[in-house]
Amino acid sequence: YFPVAYAVKTPLPILILLLGSIIYYFSIGKKLIFNDYLIITPIVIYLLISMMQKLDIGVRHLLPIMPFIFIWCAKFMVEFYNKYRNQKSRIFLVTCYMLLVTWFIFGTIKIYPHFLSYFNETVGPKNGSQVLSDSNIDWGQDIKRLKTWLDDHQITEPILLEYFWDGEDSINYYGINYKKLERNNPTQKGYIAIGVSALNNSEFSWL
Repeated sequence: YFPVAYAVKTPLPILILLLGSIIYYFSIGKKLIFNDYLIITPIVIYLLISMMQKLDIGVRHLLPIMPFIFIWCAKFMVEFYNKYRNQKSRIFLVTCYMLLVTWFIFGTIKIYPHFLSYFNETVGPKNGSQVLSDSNIDWGQDIKRLKTWLDDHQITEPILLEYFWDGEDSINYYGINYKKLERNNPTQKGYIAIGVSALNNSEFSWL
């Protein structure tokens, strides 16, 4: 679960640097030093422990290893740059690095403000719910946006709602007029609002 979650939720520029570092170090037969183990060991231990757990509910559980991965990628970039003394080679490398950084920044801006539902280009945000659910994509963050949409469209009648991440308190806080959406009942009529995780439930397949 966690390797797949990391692979689709991590920006591709980071994955490219990570994969590039692995290929590079294996190709040159680099012997790891103490500082390398300080970076790699926490990643490996934490990932193994995470994969042994039965609770697979979110890529957020991998957040503790992210700083180590970023440090490793930066270390690789510096070492790879220092390997080449030729000015043209270094200019080419810097250009590649800048393209990756630009790609990273553009991807961040493009997904704004829907950061929680981010998936990299291998899947894309629109298809993310076909790969992961729960807090990887939807964790109650759209209640406020739903209220804004209802107000903008001047909808005052009760809507049919299936969106209970934070219980009824958060829904009532925004003053949303609603009735609970029934499962396995395609005869219901009106405006329907449903979280994407619930939408993947077979009981709502009629939607």
